[in-house]
Amino acid sequence: RQSSGWSDADDGVGGNGGRYGGDSVEEIAFRTSRPQQPPASATTTTTTTTTPPHIRREADGAKLLLVTLLSNKIRREYLRLVSAPEHAFLARRVYEELVSALLILGGFDADNGNGNASNGGDVKSLLGACCSAAVAVAVRSPGVMAMQQIPPHPQQLMQQTILRGAPSNQGIIELVQSCKASIAAHLGVPLPPQQPTPTVIANSFAPNVALRLLGHIPEEVQSRTDWTCADMDAVLQIPSADHRAGAGGSAANAALETIHLALTGYASIGVTDGASASPSLESRDEWLCESLKTLSKWTEGCKAITLSQLHETLSATPTTSPPNDINNRVPPSLLTQLLSLLSAQSHQKQWSTALHAQNSLIHSSRALAAAISNTGDYGTSSRRAAASLLLSSLPPPVEFLRHPLSLSQSQHWEDAIVALSDLAATLAREEMDDVATCRMVGSTDLVELLLSLQSHPVHAV
Repeated sequence: RQSSGWSDADDGVGGNGGRYGGDSVEEIAFRTSRPQQPPASATTTTTTTTTPPHIRREADGAKLLLVTLLSNKIRREYLRLVSAPEHAFLARRVYEELVSALLILGGFDADNGNGNASNGGDVKSLLGACCSAAVAVAVRSPGVMAMQQIPPHPQQLMQQTILRGAPSNQGIIELVQSCKASIAAHLGVPLPPQQPTPTVIANSFAPNVALRLLGHIPEEVQSRTDWTCADMDAVLQIPSADHRAGAGGSAANAALETIHLALTGYASIGVTDGASASPSLESRDEWLCESLKTLSKWTEGCKAITLSQLHETLSATPTTSPPNDINNRVPPSLLTQLLSLLSAQSHQKQWSTALHAQNSLIHSSRALAAAISNTGDYGTSSRRAAASLLLSSLPPPVEFLRHPLSLSQSQHWEDAIVALSDLAATLAREEMDDVATCRMVGSTDLVELLLSLQSHPVHAV
């Protein structure tokens, strides 16, 4: 750390000169871990295994601060670190430590009921910070496989993967692959053979960790100040060197397949409720909302994810499961899944809490509105078919948009009303030619819906 410039004094934490002295950090680590041996400064009589709540809160706050500072340092200096041959081992070690923390924290988060326990919120915050730091490394690395190798000329390798004209996306591809494999393993879904898994992420992430890692990728790509907007779009859209990464080999396609897999089997994602073999209703709703939130981040952060792509995204996994398994049923497309959540069909679903019902409407609306705004497929037959499906679903009995808006107004879910109103306005704006001329079934219904929204006292369209 000293030779690479990653000194404790730079961060103001750790070490003897930092805000937290060495003894304090050692005591925090001792009290918040499963004690095996006391720290060097402790006496032989210190054998307690219980931690007072106020000490644990202080320790969790210190950990969160340290990880946040580490994330900021990664964004500033990791490119310089990974491009220096003498620091290649340290660059890989940073990633290894973050992945190890995620493997542990994922289990703690599940044990705490996804953040609903007394200290579950602290675990959830720390998990989010570690996910952000790990993705910051992946976005700035040439890939774990490249870091594991010891090439004859490391500097030449970095010049080829980072300093060349086209930005490298191998680190992103590898992380998306790992998230996809983790969710598939949790659901028991076999995946086609892929490139060798990097040993640093050979173990499966918990599903909650995999979804959060995926959700951080688009915004972390946008934090690269050394990239142009074209570079940011390219790293999510261009195929990797190994085309087995997913359909087309790009990070965006692999991420969509992963989210689609999670939405299709969301009833099996989560923690078990006591001795029950199936996840609790609340944990299923939590992961449904997390999947939708991740999808909205990708549609908002990647212009390549269009309405046509949501309509065409189907599971690419082989059906080698038992007859009653979800893999032997043809799953609906992502667009169809969003449509069912934003129509009267969602009324048939039993929600664990009103908050989950509201969040599902918010994230579904934001994901679909962003995909409609990404007009890279404009004028194609696939987009026209997808738009026709949405418009024709407005009248009864489907009542796309109409039913969730009525429900949100009756429950005073203002955030959901805003998201649904924005979706309706976006659909009308981007498909104006067909809506204005009423050439598609449902065009009149959309106009009537927009006119009714104009009378809303706060969220008038």
